[in-house]
Amino acid sequence: MLDTHLRTQSPIRKEMQRLIGITQDAAIANIPLPLESLVNAFANDFTRQGPTLQPMRFALDRSYSHPWNHEVADIFIGHIVNEEKVDEDAVPLVHEICRQRFDTLQAIWRKHQAGEGEDKVDVAKRLQERRGCIGSRSCKNTRRQTVSNCQIDIP
Repeated sequence: MLDTHLRTQSPIRKEMQRLIGITQDAAIANIPLPLESLVNAFANDFTRQGPTLQPMRFALDRSYSHPWNHEVADIFIGHIVNEEKVDEDAVPLVHEICRQRFDTLQAIWRKHQAGEGEDKVDVAKRLQERRGCIGSRSCKNTRRQTVSNCQIDIP
């Protein structure tokens, strides 16, 4: 099951990125959200005009279960099932991967949003500081420690 999940995940991720118009997940911060009035009208059944695949736009300021996001996911999953010739058994897996992709993109988008009293410069500083903290925590330079511990005095 894990092997199938990993083989299925990459094409779904790439196709989702292509339809959204990004090459890396971090670029989601620069993609405009759908118009709030359109999203609200669709959610309240005031309009039949719903989301499209090109351009594919999740309402990242809403939950996955919001009618707009649910419709985007259903359209995308139908597209993937047809394009990739997915077996009936694997459709739930495609649903799960789509949900995980939404969660990932939403987390990245939220991280890039300005908080109260923040502007774009403050957000950039916050992200840079966070990147520095995460980098120093996750990437220890063990080689340098090893070299330092094994120094030999040469006369």
